Amino acid sequence: MKLEIKNLFFSYPHFKIFENFSVECDFETLVLIGPSGSGKSTLLKLLCGLEIPQKGQIVWNKQEMPQNETLLNDFRKKNGVVFQSFNLFPHLTILENICLSLIKVHKKTKEEAEVKAFSFLKKFELEDQAHKKPNSLSGGQKQRAALIRALITDPSLIFLDEPTSALDPFMTREVLKMIEKLKSEFNIPLVLVTHHLSFAKKIGGELLILKNGLLHKQGKSQDLLSGSEDEIYDQLLK
Repeated sequence: MKLEIKNLFFSYPHFKIFENFSVECDFETLVLIGPSGSGKSTLLKLLCGLEIPQKGQIVWNKQEMPQNETLLNDFRKKNGVVFQSFNLFPHLTILENICLSLIKVHKKTKEEAEVKAFSFLKKFELEDQAHKKPNSLSGGQKQRAALIRALITDPSLIFLDEPTSALDPFMTREVLKMIEKLKSEFNIPLVLVTHHLSFAKKIGGELLILKNGLLHKQGKSQDLLSGSEDEIYDQLLK
């Protein structure tokens, strides 16, 4: 997947995030890291179409991302997004949460959606949780369900915003294992925001390090994240 960002400008009221931000990269996995307030989650929202640039261009595989709302909705339908807070509907079962976009957005019948959903639930060892509601699941199970929901629509890209931030180390490992399975079996490009250096190092791929709305460093994860965690933090902040 090829990404080009050209002279991007974006601000919230009274708070500028990006000004003339540009970057170009080819990737299978793109990881965004940086200190709090560096702009990494805002950049992910811009890349997946949840926010619209005020100036500049975002280009995917030589096609500029649209800003017209109708065309932008078409772009969003082709991609999956996983949030740190899971965003599962609490009044629906896990099966219903997973099937919802297939039925409402992609116009599958309930039967078609459930057949596909059960195949994914089985693949990711969540079949026995299908008829439970989210509050009955662990954090790791909820995030697995959210990943299945993003994956089930056959997306061109999957965006993950801090998918392990609400999880303990054991559940973080569980989600990382699922993302590695997603990478190896489905070959879908991923864009991932994380503040866990060990997670970023493990997942690999192209790395963008942001600082104060600027591109601080760019390169391969294995090159920029070598050494101990303390050494890496020191290097990143220089």
